[in-house]
Amino acid sequence: MTNVVSDRMEDFYRDLEGKKMDALWRVRVPGQSGSEPSAPYPPAHWSWSDIRPFMTRAGVLVAPGPDSERRVVQLIHPALGAVHSASHSLTANVQMVLPGEVAPAHRHTIAAIRFIIEGESAVTIVDGEPVEMRPGDLVLTPAWHWHGHENHSNGPTLWMDSLDRPLTVALRQSRFEQYPKGAQPLVRTPGDSSARFGTGLLRPASAKESAISPILSYPWMETEPALQRLADVNAIDPFDDVAFDYTNPLTGGHVLPTIGCRIQMLRP
Repeated sequence: MTNVVSDRMEDFYRDLEGKKMDALWRVRVPGQSGSEPSAPYPPAHWSWSDIRPFMTRAGVLVAPGPDSERRVVQLIHPALGAVHSASHSLTANVQMVLPGEVAPAHRHTIAAIRFIIEGESAVTIVDGEPVEMRPGDLVLTPAWHWHGHENHSNGPTLWMDSLDRPLTVALRQSRFEQYPKGAQPLVRTPGDSSARFGTGLLRPASAKESAISPILSYPWMETEPALQRLADVNAIDPFDDVAFDYTNPLTGGHVLPTIGCRIQMLRP
């Protein structure tokens, strides 16, 4: 009798699958199984000693422009398949702009952050404001903001790009637009957003709330001393040691609606 029931169940499942259906009781839904929680995929690690030589090779082979758009090496988690990204909701990429190069301006509904790794005197122009890029700086490119990159130094500038592309694509909200012919005009001076909003003191006329941080750059020259001050007063976390969140000064919340950023220092 057991074999007969089993065969009938197999026929049932097969017929469901033939009509592009399935039975919910066959699927283990995370958080509903009653078992201990587990990560959906294992951790992955990319070594800078591997990444940097690839960037050097890309500098010889690829130039930013109409064909390649950006010189970017993507970090791909092997367990994520078609997502083709470092995690299921965020990318982790490394971009390089060589001396004298200009990466043409564009905009997209995908939000981006950039954590600068190497180089000096490069800028990202975000909606007409030139934002300087120095090692350790966090630079924001909110969704649907024009942005392009220029390197006026004598050496390459590299940074880590993290975008909410997997999430935006999954929600079918990905849109892209190339900037019209010609360079993006400068409409603000360097440091404009930081001067207006970076002190934590806002003029009443500027108090309108927005889910997007009005600060485009969080400089390392301010971040590193802040970390040290936390360590000096022993304001530490038992698991993360010295850490704090980058915040939107208008709300106290995350810097972007879909991306939160945190800086962490592990002492000896």
